[in-house]
Amino acid sequence: MMAFSKAPVKKGSSYLTELETTNYKPILDEMMPYNIYVHKTTFSDHFHHRIVVEAVSNKEYGKVMLGLGKDETWSHVAPESGVFTGQEKQLQFVGRVTTTLRYLADIAIEILEEIGSYNLVTRNCQNFVNKFLDRIGLGDKKYLTTPQKVEIGAGVVAGVGIFAAVVGVAAVFFGGRNEKK
Repeated sequence: MMAFSKAPVKKGSSYLTELETTNYKPILDEMMPYNIYVHKTTFSDHFHHRIVVEAVSNKEYGKVMLGLGKDETWSHVAPESGVFTGQEKQLQFVGRVTTTLRYLADIAIEILEEIGSYNLVTRNCQNFVNKFLDRIGLGDKKYLTTPQKVEIGAGVVAGVGIFAAVVGVAAVFFGGRNEKK
């Protein structure tokens, strides 16, 4: 799992190595519209996020992903890219941009370099996705990061606890008044 990766991305890492093995190789530098999706998957609907890109002009190219992964030693954050093989129902359409796939891959690697060492709470796949969407002008869609999820969960638990306490106090306070003697 990503939570154990502590070292930053290796210098010279690139998404292009894997993208050049896909149908997109001949058009990496061709300016065209791309659909941008967020793929939410793994243990729950919000555990792992990655960017999925699709050429609008030719669906035969398929979809490719740009994500935050690990290198072969599991000690460095690494670019995760290649042909998207996940389930379509796990994709959320975010918007469309006109650019080159090389430019999108360059943005993604810059973000990995900025993230540096992986941290489950503050530098994770949701942060990667949010930064990527900001950079390409689709930042109005934000995905909850781990601290935000914890904050919401704590708020819900606290709210339920307060409600239960109020009901309990009310039951004790008002319960004794209705007793028959």
